[in-house]
Amino acid sequence: MQREAQVVRLLLKQQQVWRAHFPSLRSRTHQLIVHYLCTKGRGGSLARQLYGATKEVFLLDDSTIRERIGGVQKLDFCVTDPPGEKLTGRTVIAPTPALLAKHEAYVQAVAVEICAAAGAIEPGRVFTAPAGLDDRRQAAVLHTLDTYTAAWLTAADRLMEALNLSNARRAEARRRLMSTSYWTLMHRAIAHRFESRASGAEDEGLMADQLASVLLELTGQGIQTTRDHISALTELGLFERRRGRVLRVALAVQAAHHFDQMLAGFTLDVLETAGKLDSGVRARGSEELLVEQTLRLTSIPEPDEPTLSGARPILRIVQPPDAARAIALTNGQMTLGRVPPCDVVLPAADVSRTHCQVELTEGALRVTDLRSTNGTFVEGRRIEMPETIAVGGSLRVGPYTIVFEIGEIDA
Repeated sequence: MQREAQVVRLLLKQQQVWRAHFPSLRSRTHQLIVHYLCTKGRGGSLARQLYGATKEVFLLDDSTIRERIGGVQKLDFCVTDPPGEKLTGRTVIAPTPALLAKHEAYVQAVAVEICAAAGAIEPGRVFTAPAGLDDRRQAAVLHTLDTYTAAWLTAADRLMEALNLSNARRAEARRRLMSTSYWTLMHRAIAHRFESRASGAEDEGLMADQLASVLLELTGQGIQTTRDHISALTELGLFERRRGRVLRVALAVQAAHHFDQMLAGFTLDVLETAGKLDSGVRARGSEELLVEQTLRLTSIPEPDEPTLSGARPILRIVQPPDAARAIALTNGQMTLGRVPPCDVVLPAADVSRTHCQVELTEGALRVTDLRSTNGTFVEGRRIEMPETIAVGGSLRVGPYTIVFEIGEIDA
């Protein structure tokens, strides 16, 4: 359980890092908007694309999303075209240089925390994030955060299903669990549970006043709001009260199992990302020792460096026949979904707007379901956590069967 405890500390630290760089953008919706603008929207993005990406995760209405974008705009972090007009779906939104620079500094700081957490998870290893991340390393950091969001929601959905909540209550619970305040309360309770188990003491829970002080600093919300949140989480079966003269709460036993499993899986993601970030430079007193890097030779060529024969990693859509085509894996990570801005658009009703993500990793294809409605299937089995497939393996997205192979694409 100590490995999972390090992951929770990392996640709480990430929130602190965000607040240090973006103190005026407190909601997790702001985080997604900023990430989107600084990655897929660097050259400008239609507002409706940003609405879709945000709504997919947070289930918010357009007016709330417009308000969140307005918060980013007021800080001169983005510009719109046409300028000065009310946001519509056709408005083009682009990040300013100031936002890009601040976001890059934020990602750098998170990379340092990921390496520190990985070192604590595996004490015999040392990971060092380089000063100044290249595009691939920055993408690895952001991909890790996205992976955790998907895993967090999957674990919450499993719990909601186990509690037999109605669809309406599940949707409401999801909206709450993705907010900064509820997210923080849940992770504080999870962290406290791990700390109690490590010390061998009984989990007596956290006092409401303790949690209120955390939310006051983080979001500006007071004690009454904290108590309302605690009541809602208790009613949902995520918190349970502890005995005492003052209000104390702890993570509910029925909830702990689901989140423990999720954190155990995410531990591997943290270690993998730290390996990608590691620069190999170690400090030794006032000197620096360059650790020799081990070259991992695989039979799969780098995506941006095709072999002389023209063979490269590709996704080949084999079903349905009228959709058959081959797609080069040219940028490491690709998203598959029903509509743009997904890298691979699969226009079928059974496909979610943003359905799944694929990534080349050490000669295999890593597949992550992005909370799709109908699921992503690897070798005929629905996946709940990220899984890898070897060359020749297949995945299914809605009616589409896709094979991972090394091949050529006809001109």
